[in-house]
Amino acid sequence: IHYRGNWYVVAEYEGHLRTYALARITSVAVIEEEQRTMDEALQEKLERIRQIVKTPFGIHTTDDDGTLEQIRLRFQADIVPYIETVIFHEEQVLEEAAPDGSRVLAFPSYVTRELLSEILHYGPWVEVLEPAGLRAQVAQALEKALSRYR
Repeated sequence: IHYRGNWYVVAEYEGHLRTYALARITSVAVIEEEQRTMDEALQEKLERIRQIVKTPFGIHTTDDDGTLEQIRLRFQADIVPYIETVIFHEEQVLEEAAPDGSRVLAFPSYVTRELLSEILHYGPWVEVLEPAGLRAQVAQALEKALSRYR
């Protein structure tokens, strides 16, 4: 898969699909294994991966990830001018400014490590409003980071 200027390999490992960055593969080995055909379950997993990678935060996902969810992020007023220029998703909606100047950005996405990393990139200037599971993941990551400074 070619995604955001990089190449990835989607492969089955221990019964699950995984995504590997081609640039990080340091060696390969040919193994003797009986040739098998792709069964219906594996075909369904691959189709799901194809759908997932169509979202902007979907390359680092697995077939164990959940469903497509509506993401709602509130950005603080001092970063809003920048956020107004960023495309997170082709279907994103930027709500009208609140009285304090903050704005809510909404878009559909799978909750992946890539999305979590993107949200953490904005640190104190963003708050996850929905979904609750993603909000909890961000809070946990921030608490863990903060504990290193105490």
